[in-house]
Amino acid sequence: VFQVNGWTVLRDGAAGEFRCWYENWGINPGSVDRGAAAPGRDRPNLGFLGSALCYARSDDGITWEKPGFDYLLHEGEKTNVVFGRQDYERSESSSVFEDPMEADPQKRYKSFYGHFADDGHVVTLAYSPDGIHWTPSDERPTFGELGEGLGDCYTVIADLDSQTYRCTCRHKGILSIHHDDRRPRTPSVFFHPTYPRDAARANKRRVFQAVSNDLIHWSN
Repeated sequence: VFQVNGWTVLRDGAAGEFRCWYENWGINPGSVDRGAAAPGRDRPNLGFLGSALCYARSDDGITWEKPGFDYLLHEGEKTNVVFGRQDYERSESSSVFEDPMEADPQKRYKSFYGHFADDGHVVTLAYSPDGIHWTPSDERPTFGELGEGLGDCYTVIADLDSQTYRCTCRHKGILSIHHDDRRPRTPSVFFHPTYPRDAARANKRRVFQAVSNDLIHWSN
């Protein structure tokens, strides 16, 4: 089930199949409390368990199957989860891409994803030779004055014309970036309406772009 904002569909020409990576946003229904905020947050407590990256394949892009892997077992059974377990503090908003500019076959696939480390939420890069077995990079991407932080939702592509990488993303300060002083300020809460018909107030869902030569050092 596609539960939240992370999925990628690619066609593997060599294998003649479609491949999909998507996010499983774990929820514990017994702990959902819509009337109370989660600890330390201004949003409802949704009983969040953590996210994981799941994998599916298809011959025609219409009918999909979910292969079973040993990475994460559920009640002793294999699952189609390929990355992100409770002991790793989740993998969310993942963007998977095949890198045509990469010479190392062990890093053919790359993934940008959100990760909760000891120092908070950071954007992290992982490598894979096959899209199934993933290894987190030892070095975290940085984004100009934003450091290691971004808002969630990012998509990374390799731009062959310029030989650079481009990342479309949300801004870490989505609730406080420029607005028109003649208009009321949007309250600083995550789930507040985003005013889709009022561009001066719709700062929450703007799309930004950063550029990099190496996937680690990104423009502001």
